[in-house]
Amino acid sequence: MTYMKINVIEQICYNSCCFGGKNKYSNMVEKLSPRDIYSDIKPEEFVELRNIYNNLWKNLDLPENLKPRLQFKAMLSNMAFSISDYTIYIEKRLSPFKMNYRNKTGKNESILRHEIEHVRQIWDIIRFVGANNMAEEFKNQNGFNIKPSLLKKMHEIENTLGRITPNSAEYNKAQQYLNAFKNYPDTSKYYGISIKELIEHLRYKNNLLEKQARKEANKYKPTLTKTVKVAIKEFFKLLSY
Repeated sequence: MTYMKINVIEQICYNSCCFGGKNKYSNMVEKLSPRDIYSDIKPEEFVELRNIYNNLWKNLDLPENLKPRLQFKAMLSNMAFSISDYTIYIEKRLSPFKMNYRNKTGKNESILRHEIEHVRQIWDIIRFVGANNMAEEFKNQNGFNIKPSLLKKMHEIENTLGRITPNSAEYNKAQQYLNAFKNYPDTSKYYGISIKELIEHLRYKNNLLEKQARKEANKYKPTLTKTVKVAIKEFFKLLSY
């Protein structure tokens, strides 16, 4: 079978979907940051988040063998899906109060749904391009050799979901995802406010991958009334300790 070629692949790392490894800033921060802000190895808030994640994945009827790990990571705004190690990362420095608040309002379910949509988008791109071809293109364009474990996972994605061919129902969508992926701005390179950064942020928000992920996440977004009620309840519970 002949796969669609990727003409240009940039090594990118962005808030919602990271493909091709970490940038030098995140590497440096990770070395300097503590392993975990919690004294408890399995804080109650994170256990509840895992339950939300597992239930959401099950309700979406997605293959269990393709489910990414869920782990803490420093310096994230909310969560991020990293294809380089096939993991959905959670903001490490989020307070237990805020984690509880997000769990109970349903906001974390909405954010997780956003990241899961990025996972599904990457599935389509891999099935469209082909695992071996994807690995080869990254090596040619960036000198980046993907981990054997990731290549194995990419083949598992192909074998579990099947390849996307010109006759597949997902063909047009996968082609659009690939084009959007190649044109995805790397907002992690920018710090502070400038006209250039604002333009890049608009490109980020209007990219098809982000628009589709937001569309799915909005189906789980909690109402303002529920958000306020839970916030007040959790705040007074905190005061009672």
